[in-house]
Amino acid sequence: MDGGPEDPIRRRRARRARQRAAALGAAALAVAAVAGIVASVRLLGPGGEAPSPAPPVASPTVSADAPSTRAVDLRGTVDADDAGLLDIATTPGAPDQRIAIWCGRDEQHWILALTADGFAHRRLREVTAGTEATPLGEGRFVLRDGWEGRELSIVDVADGRATPVRVARTQAPVAAGEVPVVLLDGASTTLAAVAPDGSGHEVPVPDGVRGLAAYGGRLTAVDTHGDAVTRHWSDDGGATWQQSELPGTFLPWIADAGAGAPHVVLEGGDGATLFPLLAVDTARAADPTAWTRDEVDRDTEWPTVSGAWIDRKGGLRVLATIERQGARGPVDAGVWQVAGGRLTKVATDVADLADLAEAGILAIEYDGGPVLWVGAADGTAWRSSDDGVTWERFAAR
Repeated sequence: MDGGPEDPIRRRRARRARQRAAALGAAALAVAAVAGIVASVRLLGPGGEAPSPAPPVASPTVSADAPSTRAVDLRGTVDADDAGLLDIATTPGAPDQRIAIWCGRDEQHWILALTADGFAHRRLREVTAGTEATPLGEGRFVLRDGWEGRELSIVDVADGRATPVRVARTQAPVAAGEVPVVLLDGASTTLAAVAPDGSGHEVPVPDGVRGLAAYGGRLTAVDTHGDAVTRHWSDDGGATWQQSELPGTFLPWIADAGAGAPHVVLEGGDGATLFPLLAVDTARAADPTAWTRDEVDRDTEWPTVSGAWIDRKGGLRVLATIERQGARGPVDAGVWQVAGGRLTKVATDVADLADLAEAGILAIEYDGGPVLWVGAADGTAWRSSDDGVTWERFAAR
């Protein structure tokens, strides 16, 4: 384990488990309960080489527009060694315009860190626990307030100003220039589309679905019932929805895939890890009703997934750790290609990205393809736009 506090890492995993439990229902609850005790690991290069020195990250200056006592409190929370990096969001094509969400060791205070220049300068503000940010473009982001928040606002990283969003009760598909945002309400979810002018409306979704998500122009959801899982999706902003039923009782994980991409559902178990991968269901974009199922090769080892996406060539990749029966903690970790039930490790240009696999994916953004963000134990974030082959280090506070 690379140096650095374990608690923030565990909090990040527990947070994602709580989100998945809220979205998918009671089937995920047992998994969420144990997420905080998973052992920490190191993510090594293919040859297990010693880590390469990371480039320096300049200390930012903090905006003085807030009262000094409040600014010191916010700064102290964010800059503490045991602060936890919870989430990150960037303007597509302009990663220096970004938002990072932090929490203190006690998890009582969540802090939004905004920057328009890569954290050479920053603004800090406290937000409700569970707040999430969705890029709107040109340095503006839609904030959803809290775990079960239904209040939305638009914040500009240039000046920190927030504008309330009014969501009309009328339903319509996501239009050009709008971004979809998931609204939580207990275990149920709804979807809103938000325009740059601060207006919004609801998006039609199938009744009774859970796990609503939006990525790259595709909307997805699941519905579990009896001995089957039904996957729903829309590639036209919710104007029409399609569905496929997958037999079996399992915890589903829909791999992030943009409109027109293949369809992939990961089958997970309820073991003492966040998401032990059991099988992969796949359908081609040209024939989304014809599914194939590949069980993952398992003997004395098994993968535990923390992120899954369709890569730029149309294949499945995951960020995963490899557990071994009888071993204390994972025996390997990294980015893996998954095909035919087999995992092949992806070689990277960084010998040792400490903590990445254990901390999990911070965000998978879409900018003509997947853009991965992962957090490191030193409080920085690493970004890859080629499916985990090369990485660049960014300040996150």
